Amino acid sequence: MLKKGVKEIRDHFTRYLKRVKQDEEIVVTERGKPVALLVPIPEATGFQEK
Repeated sequence: MLKKGVKEIRDHFTRYLKRVKQDEEIVVTERGKPVALLVPIPEATGFQEK
């Protein structure tokens, strides 16, 4: 699992989105502490926007 800071994710969002699409999980950190997890959404879940 990859760990990257908020600034790095913001500056290179497209790069990390591509990695998530390839089934990689990314922990987003802020000042070294985990604050979010970017994970791919399985197509089988039937996820729908509100």
